[in-house]
Amino acid sequence: MEGGGQGADEAAGLDGVLLTTPAYNKPPQAGLIAHFQTIANATSLPCLLYNIPGRSAVNMTAATMLTLAEVPNIVGVKESSEDFGQIGQVIAHAPEGFRVWSGNDTDTPMVMALGGYGVVSVASHLVGTQIRQMLDAFLEERLLVLEARARKTVKTGASPEAEQAAVQRLLRDGGDAVSPVPPDR
Repeated sequence: MEGGGQGADEAAGLDGVLLTTPAYNKPPQAGLIAHFQTIANATSLPCLLYNIPGRSAVNMTAATMLTLAEVPNIVGVKESSEDFGQIGQVIAHAPEGFRVWSGNDTDTPMVMALGGYGVVSVASHLVGTQIRQMLDAFLEERLLVLEARARKTVKTGASPEAEQAAVQRLLRDGGDAVSPVPPDR
């Protein structure tokens, strides 16, 4: 991107930028923030952070990711740290629209259970249909659980707006509030 000016990356046909933690040097977290902010500010393209401490020299902490989540075109993180506490912190405290994808196929169910958005998958190059089916099944199961909870909530007289807020939090896009589901459904 250097020297091309803003817009050169789009003209080159890029759709986005993957910002990976460094492989050989171990910058402090403040250095990661400055580095990734500089890159994000040099483009209007969406930028995806990539935290992969097992294959790089440093782990990007939850605090660092949450700071970077405030940069308008940093849209999310591919999280491969295997630290579910850290991943959960990011999901719980990220601003609206910031997504957390699993970066490890084997971690995907847990990341999604924490509220993650999906997976940036390696295995999908070989078994993409099966990965999609796994994600669809997971989301369908979540919807069945939510539907059962909604029915129970309706019976107790909770408001549809409260239930909708819970759905939006769990699925990140629950749509507009609707009338409560009838108890006999």
